[in-house]
Amino acid sequence: EFRCVGSDVWIPFTAHFIASCLDLSEINNDRFDRRLYELLSHNVVHLPPLRNCQADIIPNTNQMIEDYCVSKGIANIPSMEQCAIIKITSHDWPGNYRELKSCIENAVICCEDGKIRGTDLKITRTNNGEDLPEDERGQLIHLLTKFNGKKVRVMEAMGITAPTLDRKLKLYGINYKLFKPTKKKKATASK
Repeated sequence: EFRCVGSDVWIPFTAHFIASCLDLSEINNDRFDRRLYELLSHNVVHLPPLRNCQADIIPNTNQMIEDYCVSKGIANIPSMEQCAIIKITSHDWPGNYRELKSCIENAVICCEDGKIRGTDLKITRTNNGEDLPEDERGQLIHLLTKFNGKKVRVMEAMGITAPTLDRKLKLYGINYKLFKPTKKKKATASK
């Protein structure tokens, strides 16, 4: 319950307090108050970083687009083109959810014709620091390299089906098997 200043009426309410902390060592370094932590730590939920939740990136992105458009009164909710999906799933998001949200909101503002393109996303580097190719063939090669030729992972990252991926590989003359790691032959013991 709380009471407004100057009032005699107590108002009941329910509240949920959510706090985030990157590292619990902050408590030991006296950068986070131990008593506050003890009050809040009854229901600790450990969330992995976004880069470890590849399957969550596109659903989160779609929800962010919709939420932002609703909050700003944008009637036509833009969709994402294939190159934008590849660009989003290829990034490791060191700034986690906030970085993704900022990037998506900026892309909604910058996009034209109701389509978010790769050029609308202000991501310039991939996980390993390389520039992400803008063309679809380059992006396919990048993803095949990243996922060691695993077509299922490439399809998930691109948000496409197996027949569509096969069509694109054929169109660009890419053999996905060349991206698979080579197997070492077992050495046979000589008698």
